[in-house]
Amino acid sequence: MDIIFKQYTSRDTIYRQAWNLRQAILRTPVGLHLTEQDHQQDQIDRHFCLCLKQQLLATVSVEVLEGDPESPRLVKLRQMVVSPDYQKQGLGRLLIEKTEQALREQFVESIHLAARLPAVGFYQKLGYKQYGPIYHHLRIDHRDMVKTL
Repeated sequence: MDIIFKQYTSRDTIYRQAWNLRQAILRTPVGLHLTEQDHQQDQIDRHFCLCLKQQLLATVSVEVLEGDPESPRLVKLRQMVVSPDYQKQGLGRLLIEKTEQALREQFVESIHLAARLPAVGFYQKLGYKQYGPIYHHLRIDHRDMVKTL
């Protein structure tokens, strides 16, 4: 497989596939929908993906929390998802590793995320540390995690 890692914006054609995948995997199962507010945030965020030809396999969004938008120091990973047809094949790990490398090259110092409880172990294997209490967000229990680059 010739899997390609790339950064994209909300104006790129791959964005619609990412929106649909995020809706199907992250929102529909809990009875929610992505909103206009999500779309507005997407216009600000950075987006990374793995693609096979023109098919989206996995995506993650990156929100700048601290620093200049062009050279952030602190970011938050959001809405990471792998297409059901490609789960359990190491693509989630590959996407996070490639995204971290891209962020390192942009001099990001720290990455935060809010992991759904079933995903905590996945992120721990990638070096993320838990902090704070478990909390309920969007009808699901989450745990904050952080990794210093």
